[in-house]
Amino acid sequence: MGDIMMDDGGTGAADGGGDALSGETMVIRTWFEPRGESGFRARITYGKATGGEPNRFATADPDEVLDVVRRWLEAQRAGN
Repeated sequence: MGDIMMDDGGTGAADGGGDALSGETMVIRTWFEPRGESGFRARITYGKATGGEPNRFATADPDEVLDVVRRWLEAQRAGN
């Protein structure tokens, strides 16, 4: 999988670093920007429904969004 950048510029769990892809809540925001190669943008936010800072990722690749969601759902099923 390609790099998914956290809002702070670092990389996170989606590409093998950071915290595990888990949490009770996930929000995906998508939009189109006319600048750039594809224009597609997405921000993925996930974490516990109560308290704590959520994890955030941003990407310009729809396939990365699908991969992060798939991995998050697998973590939910595993009870992480």
